[in-house]
Amino acid sequence: MTGRRDLSLLALAAYALPAIPFAVLTLPLYIVVPAYYAEDLGLPLAVVGQALLAVRVVDALADPAVGLLADRWRPAFGRRRLWFAGAAVPTAIAAWMIFSPPDGAGALHLLFWGSALSIAWTAALVPYSAWGAELSTTYAGRSRIAAWRETAALVGTLVALSLQAIAPAVAGGGQSAVLGSYAILVGIGLPILTLVAVALTPEPEDRSRARLNIGEGLRAMRANAAFLRLLAAFFVNGLANGLPATLFLFFVAERLGAKDLAGPFLVAYFAAGIAGVPLWLALARRTSKHRAWCWAMLLACAVFLFAPFLGPGDVAAFGAICVLSGLGVGADLVLPPAIQADAIDVDTATSETSAPVFTSPPGASPPSSRSPPPSGSRFPSWRSPASTRRRARGRRPASKRSPGSMAACPWR
Repeated sequence: MTGRRDLSLLALAAYALPAIPFAVLTLPLYIVVPAYYAEDLGLPLAVVGQALLAVRVVDALADPAVGLLADRWRPAFGRRRLWFAGAAVPTAIAAWMIFSPPDGAGALHLLFWGSALSIAWTAALVPYSAWGAELSTTYAGRSRIAAWRETAALVGTLVALSLQAIAPAVAGGGQSAVLGSYAILVGIGLPILTLVAVALTPEPEDRSRARLNIGEGLRAMRANAAFLRLLAAFFVNGLANGLPATLFLFFVAERLGAKDLAGPFLVAYFAAGIAGVPLWLALARRTSKHRAWCWAMLLACAVFLFAPFLGPGDVAAFGAICVLSGLGVGADLVLPPAIQADAIDVDTATSETSAPVFTSPPGASPPSSRSPPPSGSRFPSWRSPASTRRRARGRRPASKRSPGSMAACPWR
């Protein structure tokens, strides 16, 4: 797609569909897998935590490497689509091994296949995110693309939550049956939906002419003040998302004494997120994307202030917290990727960098990318200069410029 032409509904839907298995992959990896490996497989919780921390370190190293390679290798089929398509199958295989571990699997199994999943997932997700950032050159068009993708992600999350109740009832086996259903859905669904996206969504025009080395890429990012402020927000918001998400099941079971209500709480949270998407998009149109996101983050902060005061039996209060903070998650998923594309577009006007340069640094992933459910705090840190907003809205970048992949990655 070039110029200001919007994607067709078919192309938009095709691009958004892989977000469903990605979301199904995200939820168990951060919420179900730690509890399963600790409780069902009998690994010490500290060992599970150390293995997953090491996986995150691998992920942090993989992000910039993939972004740099994705920008430098430009095959005729398309630098975004080819990377995405090539990484889908390895991602599905690694997810299968994590969700369906063999007998006797221990910490080394979790560490090896978790690292393999992280690398393959990054190789798919960074180009996928850069692809979306480059599909539109208009301020409103980027919001539209992000809204479709992140709404699909919320649908995938609800599917994953539904399987927690359906899989044990159909197959028996508790959490092992749930993770087995996730393995089938990701292992089959991701490659199929990837083919659909690659076939029906166009490769964005490559408007860059310069190939930056690592040092030049870092200098380009350092010179983009709007992106640096957004990067700080992503980093702190990622901490706020990741810590409560990892502890969610333990909090519901041990603090509230309501282990059986974990699924309904998560369904309420993400269903509220879907309901909130049109509300935050409307507010973003009336004000701006960054102000709407700030209001959503402040809402989440205010609501989660009450969580530490809850105790056994306070299920109604926690349900209200899930619903109210869930309304904000719609903004937390949809608006940051669109803001990120705007920040990249500012750089497009003054340099020759491309979206992966700005989508792959560690911490450059919008909260939606890899961070799942309830977050206990948010970070409303980015104030978009009025000039940035005016330049990003409705302007086609200069023909020789391009956004990049070392910076476009939303979602993990």
